[in-house]
Amino acid sequence: MRQMGGVDMMTQSALTSVLQDVRGSALFYESAAGRYGKAFPFADMARTERRHERLMLGLLKTYSVTEPSSAKPMGKLPISLTETLRLSTTWEQNMVKECSRYLGFVKQQDISDIITIIKITSRDLHLPLLQKKLAPPTPTLTPAQVRKIRDKVNHGR
Repeated sequence: MRQMGGVDMMTQSALTSVLQDVRGSALFYESAAGRYGKAFPFADMARTERRHERLMLGLLKTYSVTEPSSAKPMGKLPISLTETLRLSTTWEQNMVKECSRYLGFVKQQDISDIITIIKITSRDLHLPLLQKKLAPPTPTLTPAQVRKIRDKVNHGR
């Protein structure tokens, strides 16, 4: 397999693919943050993806890999917040799978380290945030409501 800049073609492809994915995620999350505001995790997630983009660009430079053309968002921003959260969740799950696949063949430690960071961020930070927002709200009772219910239950005995 022909090598370019010290990495084989599969690793080169992994580098450019991950860069395209983090750029697409950043664009999507920036758009979602513009629509839904800072109350949702999108602005923070976009900033994280931009940090990942800078890390990936550093690797491309280190290994003399040609930077791919401009990125496209990971998809069109859905009309509803729920659908935006679902699409984001699917995207992050796919990112975890993709990074795991790349980690199976990447030999360079610095590349492996950054792909691992991206995978962990998707799995342990982004997915839980998105899933929490998708979960139906858990009703909470005030102490006064709890006392009232307890009094009714105890009074009925």
